Amino acid sequence: MKPKTFHTVVVSRNECLGNFPDFSATLYKSDKKRIRPLDKEIENIFHPDSNKLFRNGDVVRWLLLNEKHKN
Repeated sequence: MKPKTFHTVVVSRNECLGNFPDFSATLYKSDKKRIRPLDKEIENIFHPDSNKLFRNGDVVRWLLLNEKHKN
């Protein structure tokens, strides 16, 4: 059996930003009771104006993708 290959991709405003909120939907797709948060709610977590924990620092988001560039 061939081992799976994964790589990380830094999420920026120009690249992969749309995939970031969809990651949790993919991760928890078998959980029928899970309610997906709105994209705006997810974005607010990473914005200094709405999350005081990031007012004095920076954040880097990333995704772990397989060889087919799927999370």
